[in-house]
Amino acid sequence: MPKYLIYPSPDRKPVVKYERRTENLVNGKLEEDFQEDRTMTRAPFTKFSWSVAPSKKLGGHLNTGLLEYTKNPYIDAKNFRTPEWKTILEGVEEITLQTMLEYKHGHVPTYYSNTIDVRVLERRPENVIDNFFQTRAALLNFNDGVTVLDTDNNPIHEVLYYGITSSDVIANSYQELNPDTLFYIAKEQEEEERKAEKSRLKNGAISQLEEVSKKNDRAIVEFCKVLNQPKSRKISLTSDSAYSALDKFVKSANQQEINEFVHVYNMWKSPETKRKFKAHVLLSDALDTNVLWIKGNEYTWQPPREENGAIPPPVNFSRQSEVIEFLTEQKFQEEQALIKRQIDAKLNV
Repeated sequence: MPKYLIYPSPDRKPVVKYERRTENLVNGKLEEDFQEDRTMTRAPFTKFSWSVAPSKKLGGHLNTGLLEYTKNPYIDAKNFRTPEWKTILEGVEEITLQTMLEYKHGHVPTYYSNTIDVRVLERRPENVIDNFFQTRAALLNFNDGVTVLDTDNNPIHEVLYYGITSSDVIANSYQELNPDTLFYIAKEQEEEERKAEKSRLKNGAISQLEEVSKKNDRAIVEFCKVLNQPKSRKISLTSDSAYSALDKFVKSANQQEINEFVHVYNMWKSPETKRKFKAHVLLSDALDTNVLWIKGNEYTWQPPREENGAIPPPVNFSRQSEVIEFLTEQKFQEEQALIKRQIDAKLNV
């Protein structure tokens, strides 16, 4: 088995309030330098401790990942360490991962069992711990950066690998990350390939940014509005400010943010989705001028007074996709024109 690398999920929000302090000797005086660290996913010097957890599907027993069957590599062995192991292994085509690793690592049968002896918890001298998963060695501390599992040379890592790949908080690959996973595991080669792909995407995004900026001043500002960068009010954004915001966004973007940038670029570039792109621009302007407002996930638009002075009922949308459809469909052109006039009126006050 190769080495595996465990990384924190890039979707986790970093701890931005932490300041890293360094001391430097300048002209014989000790000076302190404070710099915000945006890469930490936890407070500094803390660790995430992981161990196999009980499983409802297994009746409360530990989810070690070792109950899967595999081919018996000792089926034709001539000698066995003990008569008990000979009975278990000789002539048997398939055995569990648990059995295979117990013999491979020189332990007694059931040492890697997923059944806990609760009597051990009483910590009496006569209670001998004969289950690996009730020892401190079964507790794995994840660093804030990469944690390495050397499954070739470390028997403990080899055992814990199967528990990690069965865990709900650790994705088995970068592609399998979801909002509930805190980490993902990858082979060394796979991670290098992913980093190379990320670099290619980021370089492509930089080229796309240059293409948009050269189109015209309006294009780069509209791109900012659709991507919601910066997070502050964008209705009066200049082209220079828009370029700086997007340049900073792309250069510091994680994988998800790069994909989002490329998605917006494709929407801007394609004639089939250009109208949808413009709808996102209009939505940004409407929100910045309070022509539309949002509460939770719901959007509301209050149409202007009618000629007789009557106030029409507000129009509500339960999600953003409904608003974009409303601002895109040609059958709502009259309402779209009203929203644009409301925005202009707010800007000309």
